[in-house]
Amino acid sequence: DTDQIYQSIATLINADSASEIALVESATVAWTRSFYAAAEYAISKGNGDVMLCCEAEYAANLVAMQKLAMERGARLIAVPSFEDSGIVDIGAFQSMLDDPTIGPKVRLVCMTHIPTNSGIVNPMEQIGEIIDAFNKKKRGNDSSSTTKDKEVIFLVDACQSVGQRVVDVRSMNCHILTATGRKYLRGPRGTGFLYVRNDIVDKLVPTHIDHEAAPVIAVPEKPVAEDVSFRYRDGARRFEFWESSIADRLGLGAAVDHALEIGMDVIECQCSNLGMQLQNQLREIPGVKVHHDHIHHAGGKDGQCTQCGIVTFTVDSHPSKDIVFGMLEEGFAISMSPATSTPLDTSRSKCSDVVRASLTYFNSIDEIDDFCRVLRGLLE
Repeated sequence: DTDQIYQSIATLINADSASEIALVESATVAWTRSFYAAAEYAISKGNGDVMLCCEAEYAANLVAMQKLAMERGARLIAVPSFEDSGIVDIGAFQSMLDDPTIGPKVRLVCMTHIPTNSGIVNPMEQIGEIIDAFNKKKRGNDSSSTTKDKEVIFLVDACQSVGQRVVDVRSMNCHILTATGRKYLRGPRGTGFLYVRNDIVDKLVPTHIDHEAAPVIAVPEKPVAEDVSFRYRDGARRFEFWESSIADRLGLGAAVDHALEIGMDVIECQCSNLGMQLQNQLREIPGVKVHHDHIHHAGGKDGQCTQCGIVTFTVDSHPSKDIVFGMLEEGFAISMSPATSTPLDTSRSKCSDVVRASLTYFNSIDEIDDFCRVLRGLLE
């Protein structure tokens, strides 16, 4: 039953309705389809409108935003991060919205929840709260009929967070959220999903459609192409195409149901604890530097943990690719995040390619001990 997949995902992210979910082929497909539709709605050409992003933004997102900014005569500005942790500086974000030269022009905020190159967790709930207050203030100060067109749209890239942390779109107050099935959900490659809030979806027109996204509603009396009429589907499914892999979608649904059965609070706690344990052990290995080592940074709202299951690091005098290759030969499935994958963060931190270890809930302390033991041997 493919309809159940939508409901399971809605439950996973605490969406109001399954109609707010679209199934797509990847997180990148989800992000680009929703971004370009949101930009078409929000960014005027030649008006100097502003898009805000974070310094940990993924390269695929950045190049899309930069291209659109150049085409529309808009500005793309990165919100500064804390020097020690790489986490978005909430105070700086608030100041940008309060700045009379920036705030009134802000139309779109695109933020990455967890980046590909470190274990930080950006405070999406606080960012969403600030945007919601900003939009409410706008509505109160502007009685024109076009006020809603001027509200800031909030798009969250949750590619690295869905499946390892509790993700709640209501708490985030986001309009759009995108995710993949193949990472922490451990679903099939070639799956992803898109959340679009019901109060905004009808205003967003997909830049590419087929007869699944916009069904033909009537056959014209005469074979005149211009007389063919269509209507966009209700809800987020207007972002879907007809051609899809049903088997992969069912696999995604099974992965989501499995995560729900275990409990996302349980998974988050285990991933965070294991991530902190690996960080602690890596600090004890000479020459190893944990990227964005934020052990003393409070970070999240109400002191919540800002560590997740992703841990990245570098080793003095050892290229990261050599470390990855050596550990792979010993049976450890790790990867490398190149400096270009998060170019703004790399520019600020002056960190090169990083080794990435991704811990999930079924890993163990014994496996972390073995990993660090083998790494020490590799470096000796």
